[in-house]
Amino acid sequence: MDTYKRAEIIASHRVATAKFFHLLITSILNTMISGGVLGPIKAYFGTAESQGRGSLHLHPLIWLDHDMKPADMKEKIQDVNFRDKLKAY
Repeated sequence: MDTYKRAEIIASHRVATAKFFHLLITSILNTMISGGVLGPIKAYFGTAESQGRGSLHLHPLIWLDHDMKPADMKEKIQDVNFRDKLKAY
């Protein structure tokens, strides 16, 4: 589907697009925040915007309640046991 056709569909179904966006973002936040994928969370905040073509997107900020650094995550990702647990989750 080309960009013009996608923009046309979004523009002609604004309520359905907003409802789908809400469902998608709620599912992602429930998994990432409530589901614990990122570990303990102190707080989160986000702002939703629409692009020039009308499609919605979110800019989230998430404050983690642990001191895991990117190097720690890289080390964990290389651990087969950790990857298996993450996939099972």
